[in-house]
Amino acid sequence: MPNFTVTKNISQYDAAFSIALLVVLLEVMFLALIWWNARFINHVDDKRKQESAALRESEERYRLLSENIPQMIWISNPDGFVEYYNQRWLEYTGLKPQESLPQHTLESNWQQVVHPDDLSQALEKWTTGLKTGNRYEVQYRLKRFDGVYRWHVAQALPLRDEDGTIVKWFGSCTDIDDQKRTEEALRQSESRLRLFVNSDIIGIQFGDVYGGVGEVNDAYLHILGYTRKDFLQDKVRWSEITPSEYLPLDEAAMAEAKIKGFCTPYEKEYIRKDGSRVPVIIGFALIDEQREEAIAFILDISERQAALLQRKGAEAERDRFFTLSVDMLCMTGFDGYFKRVNPAFERILGYTQTELLTRPFIEFVHPEDRAKTLAEVEKLATGALTLNFENRYHCKDGSYKWLVWNGVPDVELKLLYGVAHDITERKQIELTLQEQAEALRISRERLDLVIQGVEVGLWYCDLPLDKLIWNDQCKTHFGLPPDADVTIDLFYQVLHDYDREPTRQAIQHAIEQATGYDVDYRTVAPDGRIRWIRAIGRTFCDAAGTPKRFDGITIDITDRKRAQAALVESEQRFRHVTDTAPMMVWMSGTDKLCYYFNKPWLDFTGRTMEQELGNGWTESVHPDDFQRCLEIYTNSFDARQDFQMEYRLRRFDGEYRWILDIGVPRFTTDGEFLGYIGSCVDIADRKLSEVQIQQLNETLEERVKQRTVQLEAANKELESFCYSVSHDLRAPLRHITGFVDLLQKRLVSTAVDDTSRRYLNIITEATKQAGKLIDDLLSFSRVGRSQMRHTTIDMKLLLREVQRDLEPETKNRQVSWQIEPLPQVQGDPDLLRLVLRNLLENALKYSKTRPLTQITVGSSTSEQEVVFFVRDNGIGFDMKYVHKLFGVFQRLHSDPQFEGTGVGLANVQRIIHRHGGRVWAESEIDKVATFYFSLPKRFGVGSGE
Repeated sequence: MPNFTVTKNISQYDAAFSIALLVVLLEVMFLALIWWNARFINHVDDKRKQESAALRESEERYRLLSENIPQMIWISNPDGFVEYYNQRWLEYTGLKPQESLPQHTLESNWQQVVHPDDLSQALEKWTTGLKTGNRYEVQYRLKRFDGVYRWHVAQALPLRDEDGTIVKWFGSCTDIDDQKRTEEALRQSESRLRLFVNSDIIGIQFGDVYGGVGEVNDAYLHILGYTRKDFLQDKVRWSEITPSEYLPLDEAAMAEAKIKGFCTPYEKEYIRKDGSRVPVIIGFALIDEQREEAIAFILDISERQAALLQRKGAEAERDRFFTLSVDMLCMTGFDGYFKRVNPAFERILGYTQTELLTRPFIEFVHPEDRAKTLAEVEKLATGALTLNFENRYHCKDGSYKWLVWNGVPDVELKLLYGVAHDITERKQIELTLQEQAEALRISRERLDLVIQGVEVGLWYCDLPLDKLIWNDQCKTHFGLPPDADVTIDLFYQVLHDYDREPTRQAIQHAIEQATGYDVDYRTVAPDGRIRWIRAIGRTFCDAAGTPKRFDGITIDITDRKRAQAALVESEQRFRHVTDTAPMMVWMSGTDKLCYYFNKPWLDFTGRTMEQELGNGWTESVHPDDFQRCLEIYTNSFDARQDFQMEYRLRRFDGEYRWILDIGVPRFTTDGEFLGYIGSCVDIADRKLSEVQIQQLNETLEERVKQRTVQLEAANKELESFCYSVSHDLRAPLRHITGFVDLLQKRLVSTAVDDTSRRYLNIITEATKQAGKLIDDLLSFSRVGRSQMRHTTIDMKLLLREVQRDLEPETKNRQVSWQIEPLPQVQGDPDLLRLVLRNLLENALKYSKTRPLTQITVGSSTSEQEVVFFVRDNGIGFDMKYVHKLFGVFQRLHSDPQFEGTGVGLANVQRIIHRHGGRVWAESEIDKVATFYFSLPKRFGVGSGE
């Protein structure tokens, strides 16, 4: 801190000198701020000039780069007519290419977006540049597509050939609106600083180290609430209005000031005149040789403390934004590792925080994008910004996501701050658009061929109606030969007398208002033949809005007009038929409201058409049936589905009669929905018959119960028979197996040929297979007869139990299990365990030839049922034999390495059918096989119980 020598003693009341000292100090601060601002502006200006110099590259290179840089680029011919704007210009101005490029004059393009106040200067610079051939630079405001004007610096550079002749002008427009705002902010800052020096924003007090107060400014009085008289009369001392807990801080500051001449600013509180406390920042300096007198500055920090609390809240909100942002936010070190990532990284890429932070980020980048990504990071490390940089990141599931990045560096902290947005869907859309563009090109080529082959007339007219051109088909529509010369007078002459004046008025309106033109009129050929023609066209204007052309097409709609007349006649016939039909007929429109009822309906209800229209017909519906009918009608209408419903309708004599109402949606041949048409018949007599049938059904149900008892007894007898047969079959099999074993032992010491030994082995294996067939048949029989237990089953736990049971079969094999979340269901746990075991055993069996077995178990849920599936990467099967898959003893693979009896999947089908579900399978040979089974959400619905 500079030392000041005081040449005279300054009393605590020498306010003028103290204020002068304050002004000097503040002026020094003001000059330093101006110097820093000027340096900043020079730095910005130097940087802008460097960027401008970099733009003076060849035209060809910037044509390639112009669509990817943030500047707006334009190229004109030597006379100043602009021939090209880059995409930035079109996006910024919102103009279409045909609106931006000139038609006939310079005024028709870029001048329309320059601020009127800046246009003359811009034109002067541009005109001078064209005359002198020198590069120029000018600043003006350009109107953005939303109407907002932003400051830009425009630069134009002449491109010359080897002879020095200007062949092109290359120009750019750079957005400097933020720089302009910064300069304006600096000017305002200087003004505010001067105002501050001359105002009483900071409280200033002259006093002594003993607690006395001399002169104070208005701000000091305002902060503490005292009057100047209170201090001049020595009624208030600063030590007395300081709370006791802050006196040690004052003493420490005094000690520091006596050593250094000033103290470090610190925070304390004063007691205001009204008794309240006010927090302040205080700093003071001792200004006399004895260091007993001081000048102090105090600043009310009540608002700052409130702002501090607000800032803490904002920081918490920022952290919350970082956490909740749908975009990927990250901080990356110059060492190539993520330092912090938000949860969106985990959600989009599938990796955990630990995986993302412990691996170099470049490992997640698609190999084809790594080189350009590293180049972009190197650019960031130099202090440049990254805008709209695109690359692909690898996801944990093996897929890739397209990301667009914006990044800013902090070179001092060696950190890169990045924001990435998932544009995978947009990329897919872009690919789709490219495909659509190609399809459009093909479609246009086909359209050209179609126009040549269809009967569409083309007409062109230069305004004001002084030149008319028709193609041959258009002349045919007017009954004229191909070599006929057409004029506007001839056109009106061949029009039908009744259509001539309306057509004239329609053309005049289309030209005057620059609108479309679509009229139907009749033409009369010289031979008297009359055609209906539809003419469609529009007026084309120049950039100034002056109509220049009136072009369009003609279509012969004679057949359509005849069809319309036939339709009117058909409508009349329809009404006649429905009014004489032996049933009630109604029709409704797309608004669900009825607009037609035939005569039988009106005769039945005894009401008029006016009473029934809209929702009036519902007044005759029985109150108990109304809500049900309304729901059926509304739901079917919204789904565009057929419906039928029964309800009671009041007849003209007051009696409610049951009717059957059948409605179907109506569509045009083009598929456009027109509403509904319905028919109603009296079914009161049928209803009476249904009651009688119901009584008969109750009698039959009693008989069924009796028959069920008899069947249960027969099932028990069948079960006993099965066990008896099993015993009788097993006995001879055991004898065969036993004698074969004895025979093999006897023949150990006897020379037996290989064929005999193979016969013995075949007999052994055949008896084992027969025994397994008997066991599977008994199991199949028990599945059909066993009593089912109804309970809630956690399918995931049940699956784990089956996995443990199958662990011996997975030893010495590479098996990848992918188990998706499985819901709880209602059913018999023992039977469903058997289903899962059979399906998983099959999956392991038929995939054992794979180096890596992949088995997936998952589910999906609909409104009525839960569908489970088991998928493996085994040998699969041919779908043309899928109907045999679940039959008893049906096997689609005869290969001996895939052993089995053909009963397992039959058991699966029987168990699932008993639960009321379905089973099916899908497969590709030697690729994949998927087995599905469904279970109803409500156990017992559709089940075999």
